[in-house]
Amino acid sequence: MKAGGGTKSLMIKQTALKSILSRMHKTGSDKEAVRTLYRFLISEDTKNLLHINPNYMAVHCRFNRETMLQLVIEGVIQGLFEMHWDIVCPHCGGLADHTHHLSGIKSDNYCQSCQVNFSNFADQNITVTVSLQPELFDEPPGEYVSDAGNSDDRLRPVTALDLIGIPAFRKHFSNQIPALDQSIKIRSVSVLFTDLIHSTALYSQMGDLNAYAFVKDHFDLLFGEIVRHQGGIIKTIGDAVMAVFQDAKSPIRVSFQIKDIFMKLLNNRFGIDDGGIKMGISSGTALIVNMNDNLDLFGSTVNLAARIVNLADRDSIAVTPAILEDLEVQKFLAKENLIVKTLKEKLKGIPGISDIHLLIREKEQG
Repeated sequence: MKAGGGTKSLMIKQTALKSILSRMHKTGSDKEAVRTLYRFLISEDTKNLLHINPNYMAVHCRFNRETMLQLVIEGVIQGLFEMHWDIVCPHCGGLADHTHHLSGIKSDNYCQSCQVNFSNFADQNITVTVSLQPELFDEPPGEYVSDAGNSDDRLRPVTALDLIGIPAFRKHFSNQIPALDQSIKIRSVSVLFTDLIHSTALYSQMGDLNAYAFVKDHFDLLFGEIVRHQGGIIKTIGDAVMAVFQDAKSPIRVSFQIKDIFMKLLNNRFGIDDGGIKMGISSGTALIVNMNDNLDLFGSTVNLAARIVNLADRDSIAVTPAILEDLEVQKFLAKENLIVKTLKEKLKGIPGISDIHLLIREKEQG
């Protein structure tokens, strides 16, 4: 690891550090997690704090993914960390470029070491690192310069796609969007769309006050479960949710769990047993774009997930052939005894798609 100011040991201003961590706790960060983070920061070699892979921090602090990303986001807000978008050369693994803002990311970059051009992908070589704020050191640490590798090269980096779907990031960093004339490619992503069944009738049956509380609880449920299952929230559209995952199995698993919890919520709180939630999942490439000054996803993968959700019902999940062809999904279907029902559908405006598959849990006998 290199830093522009040399590699001599630096001292952390502990009074200032404690003050920031105290603010993080007051604004909602878990007290024990904040204490653990403090112990990590004061015990880690200060040179390593100039370029931190958040997953390295998570392993050493024994944080789960959700806790780690929430602390990173809150730490940036409160002035603990600086956030960097790093562009890693896919050929040599070195740092080709970095920026503090998503709008600074280009579609392609050039590696000085390899002397080659390469494409950037939000799920592969655009990674997120943080560094302790320079003001927290006893003297200037120097310019941010680093190898792309972190303190432990065995750890997967946090990608841009990992971070943009965290609700806290979308809430507090709404200005972190691509430039209007730029898009960021995603090589492989699974897109999940949800839709409430008979929502208008449900709201009428509940009344305005209960309907408002129900919609909030419904979003809290979806956001919490999706993030816990390694997914990210891209946006809400009315009472629908669009989410992304970096594998094909996780959205299937979480969809069935959400269905179960959602039906209990409807039945136990409102005495309603004829509602439900529909889900559609597709996978493929996509683009991260600036849509009316909001970060959004664009492409046929997104359109397909949005279209097939209406083919599902309260007991099934609609998926595309690409999802069903995934090896891990096939293992999951066999393990969970899921039934596959194939529909022959012609989706207007989306050529080449005829088979849409419904995944249905086998009903218990007796």
